Amino acid sequence: MVQKILSDKVMNERTNAYYSYYLGERNISVLPLNVYDPPERFIAYIKKNRENLNITLSDFELEQIISGMRLKALASLVPLEKISWIAG
Repeated sequence: MVQKILSDKVMNERTNAYYSYYLGERNISVLPLNVYDPPERFIAYIKKNRENLNITLSDFELEQIISGMRLKALASLVPLEKISWIAG
């Protein structure tokens, strides 16, 4: 049995915070409009407003960063979010 220990709202907050940190490490300073929004909305905001955010990367480079960010977030956050129980 797999049980979620964090609500979707809390998971969204943690994922968005991780995304913001990850981008900050690459000199892209951006915060989500609402930390509880789904992370995909944050990514859509970044793509839509890239000129206003002073992102000088090519489309390909930005997509590579976003792909890496998603993978790292899944590897870091999702294992912490679920606990597997063995029924006894």
